[in-house]
Amino acid sequence: MKKKKNKETVTNEYHEYDKKELEKLRKILIEMLDEVVGICDRHNLTYFLAGGTALGAIRHSGYIPWDDDVDIIMPREDYEKFLVIARDEISDDYFLDYFKTDKLYYKHHLTIRKNNTTFGKDRYKERTEKGIHLGFFLDVLPIDYVKSRTSKKTLIDAALIRAIELAIRYKSDFLNMHGLKYKPITLPMLLLPKKTLHKLLFKMCTKCDNKKRDYLIEYCAIRHTIRQVIYDYDVVFPAKKATFCGKEYNVMNNVEQYLTQLYGDYMKLPPKEQRIAHMPLKLDFEHGLNYNTKEEYFKLNRK
Repeated sequence: MKKKKNKETVTNEYHEYDKKELEKLRKILIEMLDEVVGICDRHNLTYFLAGGTALGAIRHSGYIPWDDDVDIIMPREDYEKFLVIARDEISDDYFLDYFKTDKLYYKHHLTIRKNNTTFGKDRYKERTEKGIHLGFFLDVLPIDYVKSRTSKKTLIDAALIRAIELAIRYKSDFLNMHGLKYKPITLPMLLLPKKTLHKLLFKMCTKCDNKKRDYLIEYCAIRHTIRQVIYDYDVVFPAKKATFCGKEYNVMNNVEQYLTQLYGDYMKLPPKEQRIAHMPLKLDFEHGLNYNTKEEYFKLNRK
């Protein structure tokens, strides 16, 4: 006899959440968010809720109904300070997942993961035996200054940054040659060591940061069109408060303009077929499928 499905489920071809399971996951993500915010508050570091988390705060005062992750964004200066401070202050329940702690890490930003949990995505199936951390995650994204929102140089720099990022993904066994875009730019970069690519990526992203320009750019989100992720200074600063799941967190000063750039008419719900969560192949609240031991990860993390 088939088990009757809960009417309040969120599903795709992989994992199906029931209401209690999704609520449990979201509660853990809020705990992770509070851990990060606590460090930021103690050290006067600026952060903002970002992406779908910011959208959820403004449109729903909490999670988007089908969402299963949390994103925050930090000015680069605060982001780099956080990377140093969090190594000593973040709870041992969490792992700082980025290129200095994970040899196969391919992303452009920090991911904080919950130890002894599993959120296994389909695209990780062939990589799990190589040591990646699969815990529940919270993304921390840097935002950098840029000179102009319309110049050709800005567009060229963004294309180069995207090409470097793709080269890093390839060298992390995340992409094959067929998955590479910007091939004429990316292919020569494959000759460079991964460590050099990370240094080049940092240099490209931060080239205007010491001059404090009138615009900021979210290079981690250039899957959108480039002008969608370039914001006027006054859109970003100063931070203000918004309610998310009954608590007050920072959002951008003109969060409405930020969301309009990303999503258009952000107060309107998208069609059902676009209401997509990350939903994993494997979800486990008690067992972490970290294919290195916890001790090995902490050894990397604390250095």
